[in-house]
Amino acid sequence: GAPITALWSSAETLELFATSGDGTVLSTRWDAVHAWQAWSAVMGNAVKLQPGAAVTVVRGPQFDYTLQAFGTAADGVVWNNSRLGIYPEANWQSWIPIHPEQTMVPGATVAALLRPSDSSPNHLDLFARAGDGSVWSIWWEAGYYD
Repeated sequence: GAPITALWSSAETLELFATSGDGTVLSTRWDAVHAWQAWSAVMGNAVKLQPGAAVTVVRGPQFDYTLQAFGTAADGVVWNNSRLGIYPEANWQSWIPIHPEQTMVPGATVAALLRPSDSSPNHLDLFARAGDGSVWSIWWEAGYYD
């Protein structure tokens, strides 16, 4: 089965992410009031990852506590989606490809790091493996790619 990504999106809400057998990104959440919610697609099924691919999700004080989700499709394109993290009922945005001209291994795990820095609190680095075995990286920082 697909790996499960888990994170606390707020002090009260635990969220899980995975891909279904057809590559749809799914999520569910738990809190003490509502218990576990049903699995649901993250922004529909317009974008599908490689079935079984890991979904990387990060959240931090950066980006106003926005959740950033990343995954790699069957064609090797890396996709990104986001949602305001402290509001689990908030809507996910549309999926956005990240430089689709450079493809990775289909289903490659995307490593995502938020830089803990006062001088650059909105800096995100991504890493993934390309088909030739090389590791590619890209970064985003507020003010550069807004």
